Amino acid sequence: MIKLYHKKKMVSIFIGAMLVLNSSIPVAKAEAQPPLIQTNIESYSIETLSDTKNKDGFYVETGHKNVNSVTSFYKVDSVTHTKLQTVEDYYDLNGAFQYSLVSEQEFQNDYDTGEANQTKSEERFSVKKTVSFESEDKLRLTEKEQEYNESVIKNNVDILTNEISKNPIVKVNGFKKEDIDEIKRDIEDIKEKYTLEVDPSAPSGQKIKIIPKDGITTLGSCGTYSCAGAYDNWYNYYYTTGNFTVQALSAVPHNYIRLSGSTLNSTKNSTSLQKFQGYIDSFEDVMIEQMKYNVWEDIFTWFFSIAGLVSLVSGIAGGPAGWVAITLTVIAAIDVFRDFTSAGYATGHNLNLSRVACQHQENARNMLFNYPQYFASVTFSSHVGY
Repeated sequence: MIKLYHKKKMVSIFIGAMLVLNSSIPVAKAEAQPPLIQTNIESYSIETLSDTKNKDGFYVETGHKNVNSVTSFYKVDSVTHTKLQTVEDYYDLNGAFQYSLVSEQEFQNDYDTGEANQTKSEERFSVKKTVSFESEDKLRLTEKEQEYNESVIKNNVDILTNEISKNPIVKVNGFKKEDIDEIKRDIEDIKEKYTLEVDPSAPSGQKIKIIPKDGITTLGSCGTYSCAGAYDNWYNYYYTTGNFTVQALSAVPHNYIRLSGSTLNSTKNSTSLQKFQGYIDSFEDVMIEQMKYNVWEDIFTWFFSIAGLVSLVSGIAGGPAGWVAITLTVIAAIDVFRDFTSAGYATGHNLNLSRVACQHQENARNMLFNYPQYFASVTFSSHVGY
């Protein structure tokens, strides 16, 4: 087993993007590959949830995966070509190894014509395939140590992806530059309505304050009671009285469902509140700690599109559930995302983080959509938010 240099790993972040729909029309051969302009090499571990919801409408935790990935970008004139190679070792909730998945995806899009080609190949193995690593911060590595680590990761990924059988290239519905520009304009219009205050040193639930410019705030705030949340998805719980307030994104863009009630003499409310708190705690952890909200301004843009329930792909609903569906086909999302926000976000790790955040958020939303099933004797209200 090859061992890497490691001190403390820096987690990267990711924002929203747009995907394409596969029309599964075989193409004789790929067009010429444009010149390489950027490569991102990563090694990380991340929690995993089910790809689809269970019968109760929730994404279920399945364990975690260790990942080695290489993302390469090529471009000439209006044509971009994105290649993602990954090696993933999957583990269950008890930490037992399940299987390894080696995959290679490529996507080529012409921003002038909207024509695109795509291919995805993968193979499952019963033994571990990733290069071993520890979660530490690469910023503390020397330049030579970091270069060595990246060379080992890339070599491992290249060898394994070269050995798997390749599927044919197919034509897909691509997108034009004007499609991306339209989404950008819509998001900028929304962002003009809010002021964002960021305080990395603030306690949980208070690191981000999103204040409507009309002066009416809908945010929760923390004091001597339990609270957590991010981007207008939050909870407050008073230990001494049992009173609570919970809020999550509704089915209407930038509108939020809010419930107020009490856990006193209500096992139903107590149990459901603990469940909702778990989803919001996990959502906050990914959004605030792992996605480095205070470093990257682009995360605001990504969440604006999610909170706005923007339908980024024809036939796929907007909002958290829609984004989870989009990320099931990774490569095109990364390609558009690179143009949609900034090149620093366009990595497999960032895409995975955004997917997990949306799964936790969607679970919280599901509880409030169906609140009579989970809460009793509560006050319902709707509020405009982020």
